[in-house]
Amino acid sequence: MTSGSRRSAGITLLSLYLTVFFVTLIFNISDPGRIKTDKGLVSVNESLPDDAFSLYVQILSFDEVHQTSKMRIYLYPPASLGNAFASSVQTYKRVQLNLDAARIDLGEEDLIWNSGEYIRAIDFEIDATNEAYSAFTNDSYFPFDRYSLRSNAQIEVQIQGEETVSESDDVWVSPPVRIIPYTSVLPGWTLTYDNVSQSKSALSEQENGLANFEVKITRPGLHKTIAAVISLIFFLGSLAISIYAVSLLNHKKRPEVEGLVWAASTVFALIQTRSILPNDPRVGVKLDLLVFYPSLILTFISSGLIFVYWLKEIDSPKTV
Repeated sequence: MTSGSRRSAGITLLSLYLTVFFVTLIFNISDPGRIKTDKGLVSVNESLPDDAFSLYVQILSFDEVHQTSKMRIYLYPPASLGNAFASSVQTYKRVQLNLDAARIDLGEEDLIWNSGEYIRAIDFEIDATNEAYSAFTNDSYFPFDRYSLRSNAQIEVQIQGEETVSESDDVWVSPPVRIIPYTSVLPGWTLTYDNVSQSKSALSEQENGLANFEVKITRPGLHKTIAAVISLIFFLGSLAISIYAVSLLNHKKRPEVEGLVWAASTVFALIQTRSILPNDPRVGVKLDLLVFYPSLILTFISSGLIFVYWLKEIDSPKTV
């Protein structure tokens, strides 16, 4: 290789590196995997009075295979109805929470607190109904899969009749409620919190104690870029081995032990590279079917051909 060709190859590699670096940087800046709050939810929260309840919503984990999410909420009444501490609240009135969930750790009958009792964190689990999206709502579409979760909470406060056994004099009211995202980060995902309405406007429902919230879950742009780069590695690795194998078939090259080692190492490298995909997707996603498996099969076939031609080479009589 001449000095000019070496310089050209160096410039090409540097250009490729800079291109990948800046594309990755752009995706990371635009969507690194963070928590977002829809403008509609922010607007409704700002329109509610200061004495509204605060419903802090936190996502603990999300399982894209089973499409379930473990969540946690914190119910904080205003100062006139409770005494707030760091991790709990002592309520001055009887408070009841009706929560839509597939499973609640406390049990539905326990979501009522008498005056003087402490309201603590409530862990629950909901299913991804994916009402916000019409396509790509399955983990097989990695890294372009997307999901949405919906739930609602109705808050009621008893303002009369708690001192008596009879329920005939009970008076319950539904105070306004704010929906406040409380998730700091969910590794590997971008979350967007929003409020939705069932019949009226979201503002009207939250003014009457009904909090309908939705969380949209998508992959960060950086993860999509990494998956694309890894797919390119699969393609180029198998292509290079295939070209070498074809050159042996056409007798344009002689089989050498270095080529055999290169082919074997490429097979193991492809398998190892698959394991570094973001979020460790399950085996059998469309990326495997369209990119990884064909590349691996092609590399295996090419390696087998290289091995056969290498054996023929070492067994053939040497001419002097």
